[in-house]
Amino acid sequence: MHLHTAVLILLVALVSANAAAAEPPPSPARPNIVVILAHDLGYGDLGCFDQKRLRTPNLDAMAAEGIRFTQFYAGAPVDAPSRCVLLTGVHGGRAAVRTASDKSIAIPRGTPTVGTVLKAAGYKTAWAGTPRDFANATDLGFDVAAPAPAPDGALAFLRDAHKSPFFLLVALGAPHAKEEPAQDLGELAKTDWPAAEQAYAAAIRTLDRDAGRVLTLLKELGADRNTLVIFTSVNGPQADGGHDPEFFDSNWKFRGGKGEIFEGGIRVPMIARWPGVIPAGGQNDRQWYAGDLMATAAELAGVKPPDGLDSDSLVAALKGHVEKDQWKRKSPLYWECYEGKTAQAVRFGKWKAIRSPMITGEVELYDMSNDFGEKRDYAKRRADLTRHATNLLNKHHHPDPNRAPPASPLTPAGQGAPR
Repeated sequence: MHLHTAVLILLVALVSANAAAAEPPPSPARPNIVVILAHDLGYGDLGCFDQKRLRTPNLDAMAAEGIRFTQFYAGAPVDAPSRCVLLTGVHGGRAAVRTASDKSIAIPRGTPTVGTVLKAAGYKTAWAGTPRDFANATDLGFDVAAPAPAPDGALAFLRDAHKSPFFLLVALGAPHAKEEPAQDLGELAKTDWPAAEQAYAAAIRTLDRDAGRVLTLLKELGADRNTLVIFTSVNGPQADGGHDPEFFDSNWKFRGGKGEIFEGGIRVPMIARWPGVIPAGGQNDRQWYAGDLMATAAELAGVKPPDGLDSDSLVAALKGHVEKDQWKRKSPLYWECYEGKTAQAVRFGKWKAIRSPMITGEVELYDMSNDFGEKRDYAKRRADLTRHATNLLNKHHHPDPNRAPPASPLTPAGQGAPR
């Protein structure tokens, strides 16, 4: 072999080796899954979702390294029903838990959940920060249900389970639980904001800090590139303790807040991060909701999801695939609310219909492509769409097993499974 030929072969080998080293490793077949849930966080409370005054550096960095979902919805406008939808992949018209006011109601033992599906697939599972309305978390497929402060319970589980496939749900209390004492306000005490707003800002700071602690530990443990992390909220912002959601524009341009079925009550921020798999700095504008976690988790774990779900998988969207039809979904987007005046809502394409009170009220119809504030009611102008919306509202409502059905002059609703 001539000298120059040997040198050429060596150079080609070196270049090939360097190119291979530069390529990101293939995505794991069974990634870990971490879901971080805020409580009463508004769509506009994070810097990466257009917040101007509250600082959320860790979550902003997570969004820069991952993808933001701009049309992501909670399962309900209040906490317990929303968590039920997230865990079971069944929408609010068929969910086992539909109210936050009756703490005796729980997801029945034996109900398929994200926890049971992933546990059966060989995942270690944990719920950190167990809320009082799901005290039976161990019956729902979670090996560990830690009632300790959510970040501490979550970090302990990660240190123990990081070498095995795991699913961790971190239920943070903030910003609803404003636990940070006044003496810890730091620079916030120097603002001219009302005391209630200083406390809210401190709660947002705590939320961002705790989410950051989870992300940092994943990196320290070497589990970062093997883990999908999802951050979202169980419902929209709430006016409580003197706090006014309008002060920081917590609900962005939306109407309403917690306990209401307008966008402010159910459209929430959602960020997903998975280094090497999710393209950095991405944005997805299609319609998704908390119930989609079930189909997503099942696909990632390589198992068949339970039958009869209202759940679309996010996996293709997470990897950067853009659907040509912006409004396309396989399963319905439907919500119910039993707090105060009952209400139900459905999204179909760019349209959203609301009926309150449930079953008997007048239908309102909004074009969500250009009316985020739900100010222009098209119900009378588009009678054809209003009839279609009425049919959908009737179809997707199933009687709540925990209460008597509302009186209705209409054909009995909830006949057959909504598909």
